[in-house]
Amino acid sequence: MTTEETGSGWGGGRFVPRTAELRRWRMDWERWSRGPEAADGLRRWQADPALAGHSASVAGLLDACGRDRSVPVEVADGRLAALVAHARAGDGAAVRVVLERVLPALVVTAARRARSASSGGARGDVAFGDVLVELVAAGWEVICGYPLERRPRKIAVNVARDSTYRAFGYVPIMERSTFYPQVLPVVSAGLDGRPNPGIGRGAGPGADLLEVLAEAYAAGTDPAAVRLLVDLTINGRSQAEVAEREGITDRTVRLRRAAAVRSVRSALGVDVRAVAGGVAG
Repeated sequence: MTTEETGSGWGGGRFVPRTAELRRWRMDWERWSRGPEAADGLRRWQADPALAGHSASVAGLLDACGRDRSVPVEVADGRLAALVAHARAGDGAAVRVVLERVLPALVVTAARRARSASSGGARGDVAFGDVLVELVAAGWEVICGYPLERRPRKIAVNVARDSTYRAFGYVPIMERSTFYPQVLPVVSAGLDGRPNPGIGRGAGPGADLLEVLAEAYAAGTDPAAVRLLVDLTINGRSQAEVAEREGITDRTVRLRRAAAVRSVRSALGVDVRAVAGGVAG
C-alpha cells in the first residue's frame, strides 16, 4: 500500500492504484459512474433539495458529500444523510455513491489489517484484497441499515467504523478485550446459561444505550468499563453475578460501575443513566 492509495486524492487524477484489488475497483467504479444506473440516480437526486445543486455529476456529488475536505463536515453530513436516506429506501445507486465516499477509510483499515496478516506469515497483497472485499460487503449492509435518526453526524466515519465492526466483530464479547455491539445476544443469559430478562437488543432504551456505549468505545473509553456496563444493562446481569464471575465484592462492582459511567459521560457528554432509564444509575 502507498499513500497515493489512501490520501485525499482518491478518485481524482492523482490516484494511482497499485494493487490488483484496487485497480479492479477503480475500473469498475469508472465504468459504473459513466453508466445508466449512475445517470438515473443523478436525475432522481436532482429532485431532492439537499442534493439538487450537486447532482450534475457523480464526482461533484462525492466532493459535496465530503470527499472535498474544504466542505465543512456538518454541511457534508447533510448531503450524505440525504443519500443514505435514498439508500435505505432501496436506491442501489445511492448505496454505491456512499460506499465510494467511505472507501478510502476502508482501504486504510484493510491495509492495516493486511500488514498484521503479513507479519504473521501471510502474503500482504492477498490479505489486503481479502480484507477489502469483506469490508466492502459489510459497508453495503451498514449503509442500507444506517440509523440516521440516532446518528445524523459524522456519517462517513460511522459507516466506516460500523463496517469494520460488522466484518470482524463476530466473536463472543467476553472473550475479547474489544467491544463489538453486533455480538450482543438478542436474549441474554445468566451464569448458568439460562435466559435472563435483560434489556435485550432491538428497539427501545436498550438500543439507545447500546448506541451510546458503542460511541463511547469508539471515543476511547476503556473496553473493560464498556463491557461492565453492557453486562449490567444490555445483558441484564446483576451486581452479584458479575462479582461472582470476577471474584470481587459487590461494593467493588458498584465502584467500577460508577467509574465506568463517569468515563462514558466524560467521553461523550451523555448521561448513561438517563439513556438507560435508570438501569445504570
